[in-house]
Amino acid sequence: MKNLFFVCVMLVLTSKVVNSSFKGLRRITNLNEPFHGAEISESLKDLLNWVKGSPEPLYVIPPNDKDFYSFRFLSKKAIWGTVHDINQLAYSPDFYLKGIERLKVLGFGPLGHLKFSFKYDLCSLSMQKEISSLPIVIRKGAIECLQKFKVEFQNKDFMVVKVK
Repeated sequence: MKNLFFVCVMLVLTSKVVNSSFKGLRRITNLNEPFHGAEISESLKDLLNWVKGSPEPLYVIPPNDKDFYSFRFLSKKAIWGTVHDINQLAYSPDFYLKGIERLKVLGFGPLGHLKFSFKYDLCSLSMQKEISSLPIVIRKGAIECLQKFKVEFQNKDFMVVKVK
């Protein structure tokens, strides 16, 4: 009888804690807001708003850039692939090898046991026929081979380009 009472008390307390945490989550996460959660820069917001309004369904983004971790969710668009997709792809053998091939197109390469390199540069990407028709998101800076691309969007930090 004592154990039953203890179990009942624990269930009541647990339900109160879980219920209050969900209420707090609903208050914090207003899904009507275009951006919520982590702080993001104004230039990234501009990029995401442009991408949302673009008719293109699929984008190539830097596969290991932390600013793009939530790109897929916030832009509501599909992406070519990121390093984080490998974890998910491993559960689906049909797509795992295709995912690895996509990352290789983006410059993903093994260096040794659990060490990898990325060479996400425009010159290499312009040669890849698999992504030649897709919009490519890059950070602004010293960019070689830009003459091979048509600039679709740019702001102070980012550019979206396509192969001409």
